[in-house]
Amino acid sequence: MVDDPASRILPMLNRRRVGTLVRVAVAGALLTLSACSSEPNQVPQQDVDRQQEAQGERKQLPSLPFVAPEAAVAGFDSDQIDGSLARLALSIAQDPAGTRKVALERLKAEDEAVRFAALLTLASTAEAGESLEALRPFLNSERRSERLLAASRLASQGEKSALPILIEALGSEKVLGFSAPPEPAWRFARRTLLRHTDRDFGLRDADDAESASRTRRPWDAWWDNSALNLRWDAKARRFTAAEGLGSGGG
Repeated sequence: MVDDPASRILPMLNRRRVGTLVRVAVAGALLTLSACSSEPNQVPQQDVDRQQEAQGERKQLPSLPFVAPEAAVAGFDSDQIDGSLARLALSIAQDPAGTRKVALERLKAEDEAVRFAALLTLASTAEAGESLEALRPFLNSERRSERLLAASRLASQGEKSALPILIEALGSEKVLGFSAPPEPAWRFARRTLLRHTDRDFGLRDADDAESASRTRRPWDAWWDNSALNLRWDAKARRFTAAEGLGSGGG
């Protein structure tokens, strides 16, 4: 998935119409991906419990089928979003490098669903080098969903140029494309900013677009004052301002 695949795939575990095999595929993919993440406490405890429950179900089922990266990415169908997300999650879990390679090849596909699958894959797996660089142009995409997906991964990898994209989305009620369940842009931006910066400005307490938008001004001021002095703490996976600079309010 979302830097954070759980933000888009995890809600499927709560959807009753999703079959056991699909839920197990999603849970297995998330467990594999979270094991590779250096971020602690990334998934709420109740979701961990659901993952563990599904993992127990997986042990009682035959081995899950291998999902070829090409089929997962190029075959992504927005009319069958649950199955497509599950196949993509499973492909990423089984063969992250292979799925990333296919995603790079399909990133400029004319089909919007295929392009989204490629972008979603890179938003989950991009690393320093070609795949991370491939996300940068999407910061200028006309589609907010694409801008935010790219920004979330780039921010999680220490690219501060992604932060203004996230700040700009605070207060936006526009629903992100292909999110399941639907998620407004402000909530996605809120989660990413709080995770990858040491600032708050009241955003943590925001519970709707209006309250989130009221934090936009201090966030903008923080960026204007601190952009040149921001440092990436690789261990904590967040940006911090140099001591005494841009540290007000938060």
